[in-house]
Amino acid sequence: MENIIKAYMDLDYMRVLILVAGIYLCYIGMLKYHEKKQGKVMPRVRYGFGLLFIIYIVFLLELTLLKREIGSEYRIELEVFWSYKKVISGHEIELKTQILGNMIAFLPWGILLPLVSEKARSFQVTIFGAFLLSTAIELMQLIFKCGLCEIDDILNNTLGACIGYGIIMIIGRIWKKKT
Repeated sequence: MENIIKAYMDLDYMRVLILVAGIYLCYIGMLKYHEKKQGKVMPRVRYGFGLLFIIYIVFLLELTLLKREIGSEYRIELEVFWSYKKVISGHEIELKTQILGNMIAFLPWGILLPLVSEKARSFQVTIFGAFLLSTAIELMQLIFKCGLCEIDDILNNTLGACIGYGIIMIIGRIWKKKT
């Protein structure tokens, strides 16, 4: 029993928990400020989507940057669609998984951001935000030498956000028709 408690009280786990809680409290403060300023109450479901979005961002950064070891050399690939060419030619089949993984990694961005922010209900804002975040992650991987910085990842991530945005817009239309 003691080992289980120690495992759950791991310092890294606690740091992530404290980080998520702190960001969430700031988010709640922002919502309360906007409620007071606009004189209208925000739907309570937005608080839940906000928490999911914060957890998603922390998980994404953990996956793409924080859990990786710093390397010894800079790795960059500037050729557009190089991974697709290799998959199509039959070389490096495992790149299919990486391509799909990059798309799936940004699906929640396209789904959750419009639910969290009214400004992000615009396709352009949501997709531009995904593009900027993906570019920042790739540049950080280059700077810290902890992954391959590649244009294909940015394109795949942005495409994943587009798909996620499409999914939430379709769900929204179906929801409106039912009510």
